[in-house]
Amino acid sequence: MDGIELTDGGFFCELNGVRHFVRTPRLDDARRIASDGAGGGQGAAACACDEQDVAIAGDGDAVIAGDGGAAVAGEGSAAEIGVRGAAVADGPCAVRAGTATPLVLLHGFMQDSRAWGARLLEELSQDRPVYTLDFAGFGRSDAPAGALAYRAEETVAAVRDLVELVGADGRAHLMGYSMGGRVALMFATAHPDRASSLVLESAGLGPETPEARAALNARDAAWVERLRTGSIEAFVDYWEGLPLFASQQGMDDEARALLRQVRLSCDPAVLARCIQGSGQHAMPSLTDAVRRLRMPILYAAGMADEKYTKVAVKLAARGCAVCTLMPCGHNVHLERPAMLCGHVRPFLALCDARGCSAAGARE
Repeated sequence: MDGIELTDGGFFCELNGVRHFVRTPRLDDARRIASDGAGGGQGAAACACDEQDVAIAGDGDAVIAGDGGAAVAGEGSAAEIGVRGAAVADGPCAVRAGTATPLVLLHGFMQDSRAWGARLLEELSQDRPVYTLDFAGFGRSDAPAGALAYRAEETVAAVRDLVELVGADGRAHLMGYSMGGRVALMFATAHPDRASSLVLESAGLGPETPEARAALNARDAAWVERLRTGSIEAFVDYWEGLPLFASQQGMDDEARALLRQVRLSCDPAVLARCIQGSGQHAMPSLTDAVRRLRMPILYAAGMADEKYTKVAVKLAARGCAVCTLMPCGHNVHLERPAMLCGHVRPFLALCDARGCSAAGARE
């Protein structure tokens, strides 16, 4: 993969034939990618904490539930339920600096890499290289004409190229929010050997029945019509008024202003193509596929988000994921960034300490 171009905040590179922007909180990580180029990915990268171990306690705010049952984390601030193979904590462990697997972040609909927020990116990058992708047509990535580049399968192919570029021996942890979580899950099912673990935030598993798919198709078609006939300002006002996002009114002014700025920067034509190609109606049902995945999975949702709380409970009940429910709504990473990091960082460090990696899917 040629043509890596360093720029303010990250670098540009070609992924699946489209020029994408990749944001990284640490300039050294971007420089290393530009220096190494492609060639099967990089080895385990050094952390910011070069002189320290990253400790993970088996109790406290980041406790992971044991076999069956449930555990309560942080004096009732969040509940973690379920178990997932090597992701289960049974005592203290530590990750030696220099062994941390990179983390790739995948944003939600009508967002880009800025929408993760500086606080979360700063915290996550304390332990490992972090790379936040702007999907095609979003943020600073190119916006190809036509519908092809906005199909979920094409986005998965772009993620594949990015993981090959920045991953440790071609693998990386993936963390995706909402639409980005669906992409991460599709990536893991298509390339199970490339995903060291998954962190899914408020992500759907795809419609399970023809009736559910038809309802989502009708809803998504209505959204496309709004985008084609109205202004981006009108669509953002409508979007922010949806009950799903009601809890975002309680975010601090800086976070709310950032999210609205990112939303207003979107191209309505791109949004329409994205809904058509990557909307929930177009996503395959992955309820059964997720049960066959072997990599550790952490699922995070807000307790005020009824729809995705049900997804978390379902995954936990089936033993598919470690799940954490937090006192917020759909956008956990902006509504509760510190709390989310308090679960994600120990989870990823534990995966690294135990050498967790995907070994394919279960038969």
